[in-house]
Amino acid sequence: MSPEVRTGLLALVAIFLSLWGIKYIQGSNILSDAQTYYAYYDNVAGVQIGTPVQISGVSVGSVSARDLSTEDRRVKLTLTIERDAPLPKDTRAVLATVSPLGDMAIILDYATPCSGANCAESGDTFQGLTRGIVESMLGDGGLGSYIEQLRAGLLEAVDSLNKGLLDENSKGPLAESVRDL
Repeated sequence: MSPEVRTGLLALVAIFLSLWGIKYIQGSNILSDAQTYYAYYDNVAGVQIGTPVQISGVSVGSVSARDLSTEDRRVKLTLTIERDAPLPKDTRAVLATVSPLGDMAIILDYATPCSGANCAESGDTFQGLTRGIVESMLGDGGLGSYIEQLRAGLLEAVDSLNKGLLDENSKGPLAESVRDL
């Protein structure tokens, strides 16, 4: 084999490895059999190429493209799922903040796993939803459920203080002082 052919083969291998490395760093493996899904959002601030796609906190893929629709100004995200995760057609792709530092992720949310004809195929579009930072951190109930838990705890504390300080049968020195006042 001549030196020119060896150099050419080495250059081709180096180019292939460079392209594979760049794609791998961006979050997609060109050597894997991946499924592609789409979701549309009004605003994708904080979402980059390579943002993780998760199911129940497990990373199953990443965002591989962001495209702005010129007709309705919505953003089309391309979600590449690399793990074999059968998804139902009614899956919701929820854009959520997953850390206090503002890290974003796409969370695939569905009620029941797919079976038979209910399974989504590569190229399908999921409903895109956006979850605010407060709702992301506090759960599905958001601030309302957190305030309800806080209210219940405060009512319990006030009832305990009321019973301990203002009840006629209380024997503590603080209760006697309150009654004397």
